Amino acid sequence: MKEDIRLVVNPSVPEELRSAMERVVREGMGPEAELIYDGGRNRLWVEKVKPEPSGSQGVVTEMNVKAFGLPKFPNSLIYGVFRKSKAQRSYEHAMRLLQLGFDTPQPMGYAEVRVAGSALLRRSFYFSAQLPWPNMRFWESDKDYDHLRDAWGAEIARLHQAGVWMKDHSAGNILRHRDDNGHWHFAYVDLNRMAFGVTDEHRLMKMFKSVSTALEFTVALARSYALAAGKDPDKAASMAEKIYRRFNRRKH
Repeated sequence: MKEDIRLVVNPSVPEELRSAMERVVREGMGPEAELIYDGGRNRLWVEKVKPEPSGSQGVVTEMNVKAFGLPKFPNSLIYGVFRKSKAQRSYEHAMRLLQLGFDTPQPMGYAEVRVAGSALLRRSFYFSAQLPWPNMRFWESDKDYDHLRDAWGAEIARLHQAGVWMKDHSAGNILRHRDDNGHWHFAYVDLNRMAFGVTDEHRLMKMFKSVSTALEFTVALARSYALAAGKDPDKAASMAEKIYRRFNRRKH
């Protein structure tokens, strides 16, 4: 089946990375690519890109490739005509986060593959730099728990103040790093489901629904958030508890 390919590349990306992105879209992942997540329909790879002979001192770049699965009809038409693809949203949301002063692996670009001469979307890819930070899973047992909890609470407060609503604000989608001074830094991945300019408190508080698998840690994080945001910790804890219970009731 013939295909039309649309590739959008961040202007800051060097030529060897652009070529690597084109190759992935046309030929698939290289033999040295590492599959780091397989969700069935969506897969996440790390591709090592070697520079061209005239490139930057032989430095190998690790490129993160998120391959979104084949959408079924009518979604293939919806994403092809009426809505932006998940790949495009991921790229644009990453750029917006950086503009707002938040961290995310450096966005490199995205690609959309359609049936030739048609609007039907077949596949899409989001490309970013690989950031070797661990995610927030099991943060509750971290040896620096108190400091980490308070730092994450303050980071959530900063997101809310900026009007950023992450619909998939789970521990697995947040990367963490502690610098040499002991300060925690956070970066965000899996960005296609986000909204900006949100002011509704209840919508924003829904970000607490899956920050932990345990209620006690969800409530503790909400209290740290409230203290950083200048809000009532009891009210924030109560809202977070209700949201947590509602979300987990729906899961079972």
